[in-house]
Amino acid sequence: MNEIFNTPPLFVNDEGVKWWLDESSTKYAHRVGNTGVPLRNHVVYYVEFTDGTRSHVIVDQQKGAPVYEHKQLDAVGIYIDALRALAKEDLEKQIQEVKSKKSLK
Repeated sequence: MNEIFNTPPLFVNDEGVKWWLDESSTKYAHRVGNTGVPLRNHVVYYVEFTDGTRSHVIVDQQKGAPVYEHKQLDAVGIYIDALRALAKEDLEKQIQEVKSKKSLK
């Protein structure tokens, strides 16, 4: 991770926070995983705040907002796995709703 901070950031926001794409973690979010549900709308960034603190941020591109921030990469992976599990649960509920509507006809 430290090598990334020696490269120019992808962008710097109005507050001066520097952002770099975390390609590996983003690919992890986009893969199908054990739930079968990829998180295609989520991107992970390395960030460096103006005080020099470094962290990871998950951004939901559909919402256009950060959904999680943590200094430890392992915590980011766990959060991604939790989001996948919730997405699978939501998908299963939607499937059940469609099936129940079809059975009413």
